[in-house]
Amino acid sequence: MDMTCDRAGKLLKAWLDGELDPERAEGVAAHVAGCRACRCTAQDFREISRRLRAAPAGRSPVLDSSAIIERARDAGREEAACVLALKRVALMAAAVLLFAVSADLWSTTHGGRASEGDEPSAGIDSVLELAVSDPVWSYETE
Repeated sequence: MDMTCDRAGKLLKAWLDGELDPERAEGVAAHVAGCRACRCTAQDFREISRRLRAAPAGRSPVLDSSAIIERARDAGREEAACVLALKRVALMAAAVLLFAVSADLWSTTHGGRASEGDEPSAGIDSVLELAVSDPVWSYETE
């Protein structure tokens, strides 16, 4: 049976630990002997195992979970503030658009009909200009 890199890669750790049956172990050994990539991977695994065995025995460091949780909460607050600001901008843009469309509709329906020779009403451009230049303008009702 021909051994592929994919198959050898899945069996490599078990081969290095001596956990394979003799037939599979021989197949992996033959593949590793002829494949530079798998040989390098096997060497990396051997080095990792060597360093783990050489590491001093003892307790692993205790993680400060409260600091991790606090950092996550801070990041969540920052993200929530950013989302809130974006919502406010979107709401303001929608309000301006609604105002402009409503003002244009109002000006075309209440602004009177143009007679022959009269200039047509300025439309939305003049409404927006008025809204930007004087935000507190009053309406005259008929």
